[in-house]
Parts: sequence; structure tokens; C-alpha cells
Amino acid sequence: MMKTKIFLAYLRSFAHMLIMLCVAAVGLVVVPVAVLCMTDNHLPRWAWWWGNDKDGDSDDGWRTVHYHDGAHTGFWPRFIWFAVRNPCYNFTKRYGAVRLAGRRFIVIESGDPYTTNRDSAFDGRGYSGTFRRVLVFDDGQVIPMYYHVRQWGDSGVCLRVLLGYKLMGRNIDGEYVEPVFNINPLMGFEV
Repeated sequence: MMKTKIFLAYLRSFAHMLIMLCVAAVGLVVVPVAVLCMTDNHLPRWAWWWGNDKDGDSDDGWRTVHYHDGAHTGFWPRFIWFAVRNPCYNFTKRYGAVRLAGRRFIVIESGDPYTTNRDSAFDGRGYSGTFRRVLVFDDGQVIPMYYHVRQWGDSGVCLRVLLGYKLMGRNIDGEYVEPVFNINPLMGFEV
């Protein structure tokens, strides 16, 4: 029974990903116009699905790595942020996220919890492996995460697979957890 619930949860996240791809494709047309109409680092209300109520036109990590001295406020950086880096963020939060706040759940884990492509807890490097995490709520709802990282030889590149829901990190907290369906065969890997 539990395996069936986990499988169905993966199917739901995959279905959401297909819908999100359609919304993101429309965003490639909507976002450029919306960026020209921005106020206070947020897209206009009519483009809310493609906006980011949490971080506005970028977050601290993105600005630190990619832009300096306010360079993130131009047209191109904002287009990349809203249409490519965080496509349809608000849509995903509203229609795909699972509420955690105020709910009781148990956590089931298997595999290697140190699996990561960067900043492993024990030595600051990436670490190849597979890790699974499942949340089982009191009401019977199940949300899974499958995370796999495999470094390509000794390179700074890896295969990174993240499926299900964003249940990363040592602690699971926050108000919501979002669905994810990401397979990247050329993800950066800290060596």
C-alpha cells in the first residue's frame, strides 16, 4: 500500500511538471513584457504566475554568484530569473506545493544522506550517492523525494536527479514544500 502511495505521489509531481512546462513556455512570451512593466522588483499582477512573491527579482544567493553592484536589476537578468531560473514560481507555490505548517508527519529515509553535488556537510565537497526521503502525514498523504548524484569521473560535472518534492536538507521546515522534477546530466560538482 505504501509503495503504491509513493508511486502515485511521484506521478502527481511528474504531471505537475508537465503542466509547469506549459505554463513556463507561455512565460517566455509573457515575462519579457511583464519585466518592462515591473514595479518594486515584482512582476505586475497580471503576470503573477511567473513572479516570485518570496524573493522578488532575485535572491541573495543568485545575486552573489551571478551579479554584483546592482547589475541584477536590468532587463536580461530579470528575464533569466523569472523565465529560466525560477519559471512560474508563484504558480508552483499555489497549485503544486504541499502545506507543512501545522501538520504532523513522520519522515522515512533510506540511502546516503550526505549525497550532494556541492557543500557536503563533512568536507565541503560534492558526494556521489542516492538518497530517498518520504513524508507520511497523519491524514495519509505521502510525499516522496528521490535524489541521485553521480560524478562523471574526476570532473567537476555530475548527473543530478531530483524527483518528487523538495525535501532537501537536514531539517524539514517551512510552510510549504514544492514539487520538483529535475534531471541534469551536466550539473556542477564541487571537487
